[in-house]
Amino acid sequence: MKKIIIVLCLFCLVSSVKAQISWADSMKNLLSTGKDDTTKLNLLSTLVVAYTWSIPDSALTYVQQEMSLAKKMKSDYALSLALTGYGGVLSMMGNYSRAIYFELEGLKAAERSKNFLRMFWSYYYLALTYKDAGDYKRALFYCYKKKSLLESRYKLLLDSTEKNAINILYNSYVIFDFATIYDKLNQPDSALKYMQLVNQADIKGKTDSDQTGSHLYLFGNIYSKKGNYFKALEYYRRGYRYAVGSQIHSNIMENGNGIAKIFWKINQPDSTRTRRKRIATV
Repeated sequence: MKKIIIVLCLFCLVSSVKAQISWADSMKNLLSTGKDDTTKLNLLSTLVVAYTWSIPDSALTYVQQEMSLAKKMKSDYALSLALTGYGGVLSMMGNYSRAIYFELEGLKAAERSKNFLRMFWSYYYLALTYKDAGDYKRALFYCYKKKSLLESRYKLLLDSTEKNAINILYNSYVIFDFATIYDKLNQPDSALKYMQLVNQADIKGKTDSDQTGSHLYLFGNIYSKKGNYFKALEYYRRGYRYAVGSQIHSNIMENGNGIAKIFWKINQPDSTRTRRKRIATV
């Protein structure tokens, strides 16, 4: 269960460019001094995740090293980790068919290992890749798979810390993904239902202002599709400010484009051009 918490921390770090670079530099230093294969595998996996969403070319270099090491270790767990990571990098580079091939191979290895976390992340990456490829039916299929896996695991746990870790996974990597898929399917009511569940199940102590640029962008999309342009604009603006402050360039572009589309819809083309010029200089 400690591994769940470590992985959660890693994915949170990916949301901040500054933190991600600092983290990656530390991992590279440790990798150069690592002696045993298990330590090297974990460090390589960390570097792959850290670079996948920011510098996929660098992630590809590390994942190839991870693949070689996993084959040397002859471990289904290690092989699943490397294959799934490889698929994630290829997906970010737009090679969806190859990404799905490696992610499915990673799932097979995860099932052979009978490791709960490996199966969960295999489902997660497959759902993400199918969503990005526009195959929402299969994306939903793997979302339901990881939902069922977490729910069955939760029933077996007694420790409150472990249950909280499962709840965080459920909230951040299951319910939110349902919302993004229904947004893509142009079903704003269903997307809003899941986003409201995300808010209700969020970590205690967090407020509405603590939502990420991705959460705020999705709310903007939902209200735009429901025709509530002023509320959509409010969410896009908050998401844009959050993304600029965190230096998350993909969120800057998403929320910035959302703002531009809203201004276009409410017949303010001058504001659209101004916003696009600002985005280009970020």
